[in-house]
Amino acid sequence: MRSIFNILAVLLVAISLVAASNVIDLNEKNFDELIVNSGKPSLVEFYASWCGHCKNLAPIYDELADIYAGKKKNNVQIAKIDADKYRKIGKRFKIEGFPTLKFFDGKGGEPIDYDKGRNLDHFQEFINDKVGIRAGLVKPRAPQSAVKFVNDIDFKEVVLDTDKDVLVAFTANWCGHCKNLAPAYEKLAHVYDGEEDVVIAKFDTTGPAGELTPNEYQIASYPTIKFFPKGSAEPIDYQFGRSVEDFVLFINKQAGKHRTIDGGLDEKAGVSDKFDSILAKLKDGNASSIVNEAKRLSESSSEKFASYYAKVVEKTANVGEAYLVKEIARLDNIIKKGNLVKEKLDQFVIRKNILSDVKAKIEAAEQTIKDEL
Repeated sequence: MRSIFNILAVLLVAISLVAASNVIDLNEKNFDELIVNSGKPSLVEFYASWCGHCKNLAPIYDELADIYAGKKKNNVQIAKIDADKYRKIGKRFKIEGFPTLKFFDGKGGEPIDYDKGRNLDHFQEFINDKVGIRAGLVKPRAPQSAVKFVNDIDFKEVVLDTDKDVLVAFTANWCGHCKNLAPAYEKLAHVYDGEEDVVIAKFDTTGPAGELTPNEYQIASYPTIKFFPKGSAEPIDYQFGRSVEDFVLFINKQAGKHRTIDGGLDEKAGVSDKFDSILAKLKDGNASSIVNEAKRLSESSSEKFASYYAKVVEKTANVGEAYLVKEIARLDNIIKKGNLVKEKLDQFVIRKNILSDVKAKIEAAEQTIKDEL
């Protein structure tokens, strides 16, 4: 009977965490009906799915929508449209960067550019000025946790029967050391939230369905931290420091990752030594033969970025090292702007790392030739 109540408690907690957004999603078909000729004042965000600044704005924009959703008599709408996907709309309203925000009166008039700060106070000041209303602040939402919370019910599915590496902290709600660990552990989870095969999990032994698993693994003190390699029921005890840096060093080594403590990637991410012999021939070898060799190697390789190595080899063989210099500079410029979502940023960093690796190995081969003369 107790297990049934535990399951119900977990389900109720999960349901309570789901919050529907009050932001209206737009497209090319409904834009005029819901915004331009709606008869309702609307603030519209023109965004792109890959835009980092748009991602940063999202939680604030959700809160803004919550505020005005509670004031139905004012009919203020908070809406958004993917102007990169719906380019006709983007072109129509001359959207040149993301996010761009515009205010529509709902009566067919030309929109007004939003030109204030991107926080709740400034948004409300702008809207209130346009429509002559007052809107009170709602309590800010708690930041979404990147830690995966598990218990007896889902431990096997999340930790054991998976193709992911999982770090699990067994904690108790009365434990002072566990509370001290929480901020660093949350930061750690955000470091790896871009890695599909790494999970940072927490097991509250004093929570619902929190007894069986700790007993099975003989958890006697808190916090106890264990690392479960992919598909293994035999964990590795974590016995190192409890700073974010300590955790990152451990997980990188165990899971073969290249994360930095700020969530980025180091200069070795994506780099392979499988193409070294091919790269050494690029300077003076037969271009066609080298390109074919690189393609064959990429097709037989299980490494994730082998095909990109082959592409770089082909471009370098046909265009020369100038291609590497130009492409590295281009990617470096994009990375430094810092307006990319994490997944896209990772892709660009890895590409830059591979280009830099190819360039360095060609230069090393050239130096070897010079030394031998």
